[in-house]
Amino acid sequence: RPDEMELSLLAADLAQVEAVAELDLPARRLAAAFWPGPLSLIVPARRPRRLAVPRRGDSLSVRVPAHALLGELLAEIGPLASTSANRHGGPPCGDARCVRRELGDELDAVLDGGAAAGRGSTIIDLTQHPPRVLRVGPLSAEQLHPYLEG
Repeated sequence: RPDEMELSLLAADLAQVEAVAELDLPARRLAAAFWPGPLSLIVPARRPRRLAVPRRGDSLSVRVPAHALLGELLAEIGPLASTSANRHGGPPCGDARCVRRELGDELDAVLDGGAAAGRGSTIIDLTQHPPRVLRVGPLSAEQLHPYLEG
């Protein structure tokens, strides 16, 4: 992953996200509708909170994944900085065997939680006005739009 690409923060629930990020009304609506699930929100980071997630600016990408084993781990240890389990620009790995084959020597551990969905999350930047969908994943811009109004 290139250094200029930021990591995302995975959290067990909304409370963990709110400890590190500021969520406005549209962010709360999106979280209520699509978390846990394949939606990453770029939102303002809370200050003066210190995070072990490298960031260029004052924003943070956050997501509550819909994966039972990962959710249990996050609930136990707290939010984790994360990236896709693949080489930059390459196809995503769908299982732990692929991750070990592609990245094994560079990883401290691999949590085998079964086969992955295969598509990256939809990413929406809520720090811009109007908000901007940066990557379309399982959720389309049309699905997100009603939660951004008002």
